[in-house]
Amino acid sequence: MPEINKQRAPLVHLSNSIAGLSEAASRVGQYILGNPEKVVRQTVAELAGFTHSGQASVVRLCRQLGFNGFSDFKLALMAELAATNQQSLTGKDNDESHSNALMQRLRYLSS
Repeated sequence: MPEINKQRAPLVHLSNSIAGLSEAASRVGQYILGNPEKVVRQTVAELAGFTHSGQASVVRLCRQLGFNGFSDFKLALMAELAATNQQSLTGKDNDESHSNALMQRLRYLSS
């Protein structure tokens, strides 16, 4: 599967590529799409356990989507979730609101 540019919307890219994934990667992908808020708080081992797949399958999926690994994927996922939440709260769709939402989300997850 070719690598996808994922920088802005990893959930959108995952959703668009899910049909071409292996069985294990598809299970992981479906779980991520259904539980993105949970995934940002899970370890690779936890995600693998919830999806009845191996940790290597989780990391492989992240790399197929163009990320360096699971941590890199989670950071982009957090940014996407924060931007989506900010847009729904303010109705704005601009870079400043994306940046502010990301910073708020990262502070929340760090606490």
